[in-house]
Amino acid sequence: MKGTLVDRGRTFRLPLTPLSLLSTSYFTWKEKKEMIRLILLLPKIAAKVAENENLQSWAEREISSPRVRDYVYCLCRLSTYCSNPELVTARIVLEQLKLSMHGVLYVNGGWQQIVDGLAKRAMQSGATILNQHQVTSINGAYPEITVGVLNDKVITTKHVLSTISPAHTYELLPAKEKEALTVLNQFKPVFGASLDIVFNQLPSPRISFALCIDQSLYFSNHSSGAKLGRHKHQMVVHVYKYLDVNEEYEPVKIKKELEAFLDLLQPGWQKEVITSRFLPRMLVSHALPDNNTKERLNELQVLDRVLPGLYVAGDWLSDKYMLADAALSSAKQAALSIIKDSTRRGGVVYRHSGTL
Repeated sequence: MKGTLVDRGRTFRLPLTPLSLLSTSYFTWKEKKEMIRLILLLPKIAAKVAENENLQSWAEREISSPRVRDYVYCLCRLSTYCSNPELVTARIVLEQLKLSMHGVLYVNGGWQQIVDGLAKRAMQSGATILNQHQVTSINGAYPEITVGVLNDKVITTKHVLSTISPAHTYELLPAKEKEALTVLNQFKPVFGASLDIVFNQLPSPRISFALCIDQSLYFSNHSSGAKLGRHKHQMVVHVYKYLDVNEEYEPVKIKKELEAFLDLLQPGWQKEVITSRFLPRMLVSHALPDNNTKERLNELQVLDRVLPGLYVAGDWLSDKYMLADAALSSAKQAALSIIKDSTRRGGVVYRHSGTL
């Protein structure tokens, strides 16, 4: 992928491949050699990192050049959406970076195509999907769990799989069960700010992807890889800021930062806008992968004893994977556990999908 690297208002060729790394003017020859060494060793690095070492500690010890170190932070932000190297666990972040180096796929029509496809397959398999049903409570235990829905409706089932946030799942539980599952409130979510714009055309079409070193900013024209607009000529562009989990942000200020970044990359862009939306605090992940992640997940093992029949899945339920990988792996594990539990108890799995 060709791209642009921005540092303090200056633009450079983005060094994402060995060839672009050698040709970029951003690094000195000494820095290029250090970066090449890191790229070659990346497949083995994560396995050697101490389990509870944060990314900043690892980088300051292993990377001598401050410029190379900042670039590694930049790549880690891109692959994980996390902007706190002093908090995130180096091992899991570097594993995610390793995966991202293989490239990504953009889906025609966006993620909605995947969601619609899964919903269709679920209904073909006998599932019932209830839209716009706000869940208010979860009570009972296997084999009779009741799910309260707004307007005094109740759904009775043997198993419940919750895929909402850990904090929201906690709020749905009875008071007694909450006492044993306070760990659900100890996961720290990750947020980002996104300015999404549909263009007639880009003023500078050669720039379709950009990362910023000195600010946590990102630019991408996803339409260069997939059909996202209603018409072939339309471009769907995202300008994004990775938010620090410990800072409060002003939406107006963030929007100005994103627009200024766009001014640098696509001067005159305002004339080509068809429509846009600004999401100042968009949820990216339900949990920052920090040094306490494994301990929290171990505490969560009491769930089967406290509330038999309740299962959880999501991007916060792994100390090895992140984002979609964590969500899918935990969902598969939950589904297998429900099947195993039903078989062990001599029952039949009751398939039900609600707004959980």
